[in-house]
Amino acid sequence: MGRMNWSRILLAGLLAGMVINTGEYLLHKIILQQGWTDLMQKFKDAAEPKPGQFAALSVAGFVMGVLTVWLFAAIRPRFASTPKAVMSAAIAIWIPGYCLGLLAPFMLGILPAGLVFPSMAGGIIELTLGALLGGLIYADASRSPTAAAAAAA
Repeated sequence: MGRMNWSRILLAGLLAGMVINTGEYLLHKIILQQGWTDLMQKFKDAAEPKPGQFAALSVAGFVMGVLTVWLFAAIRPRFASTPKAVMSAAIAIWIPGYCLGLLAPFMLGILPAGLVFPSMAGGIIELTLGALLGGLIYADASRSPTAAAAAAA
């Protein structure tokens, strides 16, 4: 097995993170905005999200993108660059990041089903699309003549 190309993992992961952040924006600020507004009104002390909070969540999206592409790069020797590898990486990040992360607040009655389940569905879509884009960029780098020469050295 060759070495992982960390600069490609970072680049592809940031692009995957951009896909994830775009999906999060579309889902939560456009599609589910009214549901979030209604929920926040239940918590009278909760204020509108501050720009710093939005920035922190955006950084989290980029971290998830990098983790997804890193995991894809790690499992690629076993699965090759196949849709199965992409989906495996996306699901492996989705389970703790979205599914389990939203399950506890849902079960405790903090988050309603109308926000939780669309968020879970949107998460798997974002991660899959991000993993596809990141995987393509990472895989293309490993097939390039420069990468082949580096691997042979």
